[in-house]
Amino acid sequence: MAGKTTAGRSTSVDSVPWTGAYQKYMAVFDKPVSKPFALNELNGEIRRENDQLSKDLKYLEGYYDKIAVFLLVAHSVKQDPHNMEVRQSLAKDEDELCSNDMLLAYLHAAIGALRACASIAKKADEYISSLSSSSSTLSSQEIGGLKALLNEVKSISKNVKEDFVAEVQTSPGGALGTGIKAWDGYVSKRHQSLRAAGGVDHLE
Repeated sequence: MAGKTTAGRSTSVDSVPWTGAYQKYMAVFDKPVSKPFALNELNGEIRRENDQLSKDLKYLEGYYDKIAVFLLVAHSVKQDPHNMEVRQSLAKDEDELCSNDMLLAYLHAAIGALRACASIAKKADEYISSLSSSSSTLSSQEIGGLKALLNEVKSISKNVKEDFVAEVQTSPGGALGTGIKAWDGYVSKRHQSLRAAGGVDHLE
């Protein structure tokens, strides 16, 4: 089942391609041989960011999956509005999706994934720049591993940002402001926008 944003957009976040690109990169570059300082720095940065980036991507996948489930349950409610068991399940899902803990964890994961990608890309650029001023060269296998990793970093950044914009800035609930009052207002609008997205906003 594809994940969904509240705005109804199918999401593109997927942790599996990143895992593959990371493992391929490490199989090529992380070998017990003497390496240039810049490459050691790049490898260290990628290892540091990998654990948290993987967790963030998996959290985002789970969050969007929960919205997709909510929309499916909402469809069931529309089909049978007198089924109280299904309506109670929908209300429970709505409360979970609008809880402070879940919304804050979602924001943390989205921002964290973007930060990690930016950090990896910056270190990779520094390493590539260092090659032009040294006698070091990359084999075709190394070029392939680095290219695959950077392509995946670029793809993750694009997908996370697009999903985030669809969920937070252009959702029926409106843009996320700053401050406690803005946050409380956003949480309230999240309830409204979820109901609207599910077509059950008229139900009490």
